[in-house]
Amino acid sequence: MRTPGGLLATTLLVAGFLAPFVVFAQASPSTTLRFGDTHADVALLQKMLNLSPDTRVATAGPGAPGAESTYFGPKTLDAVKRFQSKYRAEILVPAGLSAPTGVVGPFTLTKLQIMAASPRPTPPVAPPVVLSGLELYITDIKKGQEKLGYSADIITKSEALIRANADKQPDYQKQFFDEQRALYNKKNAAYAGQSALGALLQTLGEALVSFVTPETARAGVGLPFGGFVSWVLPCTCSPVAQIFVFLPNPTPTSNFILDYIYGSEGFAWYNLPEPAIATLGLYEPGVQSCLMYVGDGCIIFPAVGIITPVVGSSLTPL
Repeated sequence: MRTPGGLLATTLLVAGFLAPFVVFAQASPSTTLRFGDTHADVALLQKMLNLSPDTRVATAGPGAPGAESTYFGPKTLDAVKRFQSKYRAEILVPAGLSAPTGVVGPFTLTKLQIMAASPRPTPPVAPPVVLSGLELYITDIKKGQEKLGYSADIITKSEALIRANADKQPDYQKQFFDEQRALYNKKNAAYAGQSALGALLQTLGEALVSFVTPETARAGVGLPFGGFVSWVLPCTCSPVAQIFVFLPNPTPTSNFILDYIYGSEGFAWYNLPEPAIATLGLYEPGVQSCLMYVGDGCIIFPAVGIITPVVGSSLTPL
């Protein structure tokens, strides 16, 4: 006995892509589908068969995933037979059959119902890939050089130069967090040995210092940036260095390349560019000043801009 005309089609419309699961989980065990049928049930049957590559009706055209039809033709017949053979112990053996028939009878439908009622496993979601400061730096350099029209050979040589320099440098990101943790612990230990009044006065003093440092100097000329220096590359054709400002969770004012003129910072305990320190300040966008020897001559290593004297680090003298 078939379900009332149009019922399955209506269910499909309401349930969307979950329709084949809903319908086959609730359909009557007496429903039978066979070669030559034309009915909305057939389209739902094809959707169920298309869930597995082993029983797929077609890879393209009518009956393929997303193009299921209402006609039970030769391709559907073949797919049903493959389905019955795949689940022989649950379909053919109970029915006393030795070979698949291609007819969707009670045992085939029951298996479809069981599969439809079973929760579908959620495919694992791969964790997001977080590139290191070096890889982000190289990616940005390539983008900038492509915009400048550099040849593939120059871009390849530039990357080789950067990676050769990287082999000589430590893990700046780990170093940064280790240094910051050590400073934090030292400051806490210092507070623990002070009187309540002494700690209060020191806190007020630090607040006053922070009031006149780069955080409030953003009203000056330039755009703000902040992060820590995860990569430094001296510019071999000019008295400038490139730094890559990096934060694990980037913001609109972090994670980009800036040029730096040695000795130009206005607020610092350690000169920039000092790898693994936090830095905060302003930069002039669009200014390009880093020239590097690549091949037989000097070329521009592109940057977002150049750091202004309104910049400093988070480290304090030990």
